[in-house]
Amino acid sequence: MDFVIPNRKEPQVIIESSYSKTTSSGQGDKAKTEIAMRNLLVDHYPNAHFWGFVDGIGWYVRKKDLQRMVEAFEDVFTLEESELIRFQESLIAVLK
Repeated sequence: MDFVIPNRKEPQVIIESSYSKTTSSGQGDKAKTEIAMRNLLVDHYPNAHFWGFVDGIGWYVRKKDLQRMVEAFEDVFTLEESELIRFQESLIAVLK
């Protein structure tokens, strides 16, 4: 987990990020790990949101792994400006 908001004791939003500029078989492992993480978080923190930041050309090439990765998260964002605005709006809505 890269970010836990507001804190680890009472998480409301848990964020995992993955940027990949090249392809590798490790991307499949990363996607499977995120799915397992989601399952653990649902069990231990059922009210927390699990969001992902996924970006980089490496994910574009590994479409099946990207699909698995996206399915692991409740919502997914990229580093594109409109996506960062959407993330900001989503975060504000959750923290109200």
